[in-house]
Amino acid sequence: MKFNQEYIAENLYKKLNEHVKNRKELINISIEGLGVHWHCMVAFQNRACKIHCFEDYNQGNLKGEYLMSFKEFNENKAWGRTHKIEEVLTSSAIWISNKGVNFLYQQYEFVDWDKRRVNFIENEFLKYESKLRNVTTKKDYWSDSCDYTMMYKNRSCRLSGYGKNEPVSFNFQWDKCRLFEVQQNDLTLMAKVIKKWLIDEIQPSVLEHQFDWIKINNLARYYENGEGLKGEFIESWNNIERFYGQFDDRFKTKKLVINLIRELRQKGFDETLRAGQSVYIFMVSRSRRHGLVVGQNFIKFVFNREEDEMTVNDSAGQQILSGEIKFSTKLEAVLNNISKEEIS
Repeated sequence: MKFNQEYIAENLYKKLNEHVKNRKELINISIEGLGVHWHCMVAFQNRACKIHCFEDYNQGNLKGEYLMSFKEFNENKAWGRTHKIEEVLTSSAIWISNKGVNFLYQQYEFVDWDKRRVNFIENEFLKYESKLRNVTTKKDYWSDSCDYTMMYKNRSCRLSGYGKNEPVSFNFQWDKCRLFEVQQNDLTLMAKVIKKWLIDEIQPSVLEHQFDWIKINNLARYYENGEGLKGEFIESWNNIERFYGQFDDRFKTKKLVINLIRELRQKGFDETLRAGQSVYIFMVSRSRRHGLVVGQNFIKFVFNREEDEMTVNDSAGQQILSGEIKFSTKLEAVLNNISKEEIS
């Protein structure tokens, strides 16, 4: 079977050869791939462009999306992602002609766009709010993406929208927990909000009151009231109800599962235990963070999706009880015991 990515790569390979056919230099152009993973390579002396080919699923017709790695002595110097094949052809030709990265920046907006955008936003923030120089920043790069976080004491703001096809937006976090998102293309206003959150340590509700375009949620209010962990636990149970609620009638015991979860919540376990899932398996623990690690204790519920049956196991894989999908005093005792454990 031939996938669309192969057709896209073959078309690019053909156009790359046509683009350089009149050049005197012996330029090496190759194509390689298997299945849906295809790339073309343009190389000359110590310079090369590796061009990964993807299908653009946002277009009605078959379109290519190209992730370019600009290399020198086999070391990556810049990245770029574009839908325009002409940009691929011309930028790769310029690169192997020994032009520098800054020259690419001047000619092509798509080259290192995320990286340059982060630097621009950061510089604008410092221009508008000088106290933001006191925060710690973290930039993580992978291929053409740049993850940017600003941190101060136990609060942080993580860039989530870069302002290209979406508004500039930041996730506001308290003790590494995401509370709410703020969208604002006016970087003057965004800098002011971030300064108030990080430096002034303003309360979420006060921030919402001062800026009526900011909306906070219940989890933020729990943190404001000094009950952050309780709020996280409750929100995890909200997510679990939504998770099981999304299944259709092929999950025949869905209503029984949701009724059990709601009864456990009525008993107050949503305030003492973190809820989670692995595929269809429901799990509870005393984990401080979402996502269990090796050595953490937990209880898991394995539901039969066809019949009214479940088994409850501990983290060692030992069966604790089995029977109908319903609340029982034995189950309550099991959850009371794990609720007494230390947060881990």
